[in-house]
Amino acid sequence: MKDTATLLLKKHWGYGSLRETQQRAIESIMSGRDTMVIMPTGGGKSLCYQLPALMCEGIVIVVSPLIALMEDQVKTLNRRGIKARYINSTLSRENISQYLNEAIEGKLRLLYITPERIHTESFSSAAEWLNVAFIAIDEAHCISMWGHDFRPSYREVATMREYFPQAPMMALTATATPSVVNDIASSLGFEERYEKIVQPFRRENLSYEVEFSHHKYNRLIELLTSCTGSAIVYCSSKNTIGELAVMLDKNGMSVTQYHASLSTAVRQAALNDWLTGKKKVMIATSAFGMGIDKADVRMVIHWHIPPTVEDYFQQAGRAGRDGLPARAILLADEKAFSMLEYTISTAESADELMALYTRLCNYMGVGYGDWPSTPARFSFDEFCSSYNITDRNRTRILFSYLVRYGVIAFYGNERHSSRAMIKCNIDECYQMKENSYTRILESLVRSSDGIFSYMVTIDVEKCAAGASMTVEEFCSQMERLKMMGIVDWEKEGSYSYLYYTRTRDDESILSHLRYNVKLSADIRHRGIEKIKEYIHTRECRARWIEAYFGMNEGIECCLCDNCLKTSER
Repeated sequence: MKDTATLLLKKHWGYGSLRETQQRAIESIMSGRDTMVIMPTGGGKSLCYQLPALMCEGIVIVVSPLIALMEDQVKTLNRRGIKARYINSTLSRENISQYLNEAIEGKLRLLYITPERIHTESFSSAAEWLNVAFIAIDEAHCISMWGHDFRPSYREVATMREYFPQAPMMALTATATPSVVNDIASSLGFEERYEKIVQPFRRENLSYEVEFSHHKYNRLIELLTSCTGSAIVYCSSKNTIGELAVMLDKNGMSVTQYHASLSTAVRQAALNDWLTGKKKVMIATSAFGMGIDKADVRMVIHWHIPPTVEDYFQQAGRAGRDGLPARAILLADEKAFSMLEYTISTAESADELMALYTRLCNYMGVGYGDWPSTPARFSFDEFCSSYNITDRNRTRILFSYLVRYGVIAFYGNERHSSRAMIKCNIDECYQMKENSYTRILESLVRSSDGIFSYMVTIDVEKCAAGASMTVEEFCSQMERLKMMGIVDWEKEGSYSYLYYTRTRDDESILSHLRYNVKLSADIRHRGIEKIKEYIHTRECRARWIEAYFGMNEGIECCLCDNCLKTSER
């Protein structure tokens, strides 16, 4: 088996050998044992399930909560000649059906799914026809209620044993304390003598440092000026990212930025500029870096304090993957601590979530005691417009918590063109007094056949030009005509399919939300207390991190700021 693995590794990945921990993980899962894999960022976790997928009979199902990461991995696998697909909320129902059929027909080696898909009708129907070799659960810490990123919906992963009782499971995570490891194993129903494989966390080339500064802007410029390779600066807000990007650019730095409010094209261009070395410094939010393997990152700087030790360790670990000296520097000041507390004070509340859930039910026509058995088409933009919601970013975040807490689920993401229908007859149109409305109606009649009979696709730009107005004016007037009952109108946009995961019982739902919101708040508070403890510790920082994760090496790193201060005394 080892020879086969080496040949496949060389053919598809170009590597000559596996790390010892990777080899042990592959041997364990291939022998049919439940396997726990704990490897720090950059340790090569994905190879532990991707390589054996080429060596066993049947398909490997990979469960992951990270849509962007699974899409990136599938793209990379296909480029390497390994047939893989993903199923998540971005796909149409037609694509989901196609990919499940490919899995059933044995055309795929790996199928990536999000945890929310497990109990959908499409997956459960396909499950009985799938020949599954084993199940890999990535980001497994999300299963544990003691973990820093607990997701209640992830607990449902354990029910996959009902679908595939003979398939062993491999749980993978970069960060897990001993209590989290035990909770993962228990939640997934691991056999008592499961295999636990832990890769040492010590990075001999990485220096952990904390600096307290009253002149952070000047210090940031000094650090980046001295940096001999690429650098990442992590911030917790897009406003700060933009501010730092402007400031560094004015000081002659080669800098780019990455956050969710930028378009996909802009983010991809920024990533390419940084990966190719065209830009030296990437300023980004915490989401940046997952699945990105850039070897020459010499410096990772945290402008804001991350909310947990796990977050900090993962992000710091993106420095020095080539084995050369690298630094992970956290810049702390009183404002940074205030920002950390602010993130908790602005977190979701159960009442706020309940208000949104009630609005959603009313909008979708779901009454008390109802549990719709079929998905319904849902447009986020139309929902917000109907309630005059201006803060759409906040609303998206609240929706994500309703999904995270297992109250609703969204599947599919399809675009539709603008459509319209004139509800009055043609004679009534021509009897109207000439104004902007009649110009719009005339333009609609000229541009579209059948518009008096059914909803037809329209070219908004062409219709607006025909009515001698801008697109914005046309769309605004169409909304008014719709309110007057003269037209039916759907502006171009996207929609998803909304599933209710439980009966509408407002008292029960509110109780469920209160429990999960409190649990999340407790987890956040514990995380903040621990990251504060790390910042203020005077002992070796590498040893402190290892002890936090239950690995007591007992040897000082001789690289971190605390070790260097001790040696100077």
